[in-house]
Amino acid sequence: MFQIREKMTSGLKRGDSFTASRTFTEQDVTAFADISKDYNPIHFDEEFAKAGKFRGRICHGLLVASLLTDIGGQLGWLASEMTFRFRKPPRRRKLWSPTSNRRRKVRPAQPENPV
Repeated sequence: MFQIREKMTSGLKRGDSFTASRTFTEQDVTAFADISKDYNPIHFDEEFAKAGKFRGRICHGLLVASLLTDIGGQLGWLASEMTFRFRKPPRRRKLWSPTSNRRRKVRPAQPENPV
């Protein structure tokens, strides 16, 4: 968190990147399913997941991708667009560290109706 704020104060440049990390638990996956209503058996049924192209149950992709909102929140930005590419299936109990790369000019969000 402090790395992000330090970089923000020194100025962001094209090509800067930030990483947020977390290990997802069974409780995290269940809570995300409850919120998103995504109860796909690929997330909950080991045999179902193994019968497909995965070697076991996987986390919801958007649960893992949500780590990037930590970075935006630290910078005081609101996301209007995100693109994701998963190189491996997101597994539970594994440390995930998505990286946000600055590819375009980015500006902090401005309130529509400043008070």
